[in-house]
Amino acid sequence: MYNSYTYIPYAEVRTINAISDKIIELLLYTRKASETERGAFGLKERLLFCLRRRPLPPRELMEMLGMVKSNLALLARKCIGEGLIEKSRRSSDNRALVYELTDKGNEYIDGLLNQIESKLHTVLTTDKDRQAAEENLDAAIELLSYIP
Repeated sequence: MYNSYTYIPYAEVRTINAISDKIIELLLYTRKASETERGAFGLKERLLFCLRRRPLPPRELMEMLGMVKSNLALLARKCIGEGLIEKSRRSSDNRALVYELTDKGNEYIDGLLNQIESKLHTVLTTDKDRQAAEENLDAAIELLSYIP
């Protein structure tokens, strides 16, 4: 961690600035790529995407989404009302709550992903393009996963 008295070489600062700029650019283009006929990939879609692989407890979702408990509860209640997720008790610990996707929630997120994938097909026309994109995105995800 740097403090205000630490000397940072200009080349390092320039590189960090370039990386920061590229992260912002990635966010902007990600938003553009994820615009679908159903709208933007917002909080509801982020919640559903987090639950796509497995049920999660509220604490993990709060951390993943950067939300406080009350905001997550409001979002979850809205998604439950729309029939996209459900709240249940963990089988191993009856006191612990988890949220999980319903069939309707799976269909909703699959529809969004299909729309995004069709956009990507127009840009990534060869196997080489698709493989390079996947490798670059994997590298970007790995880099971003280190940021606390």
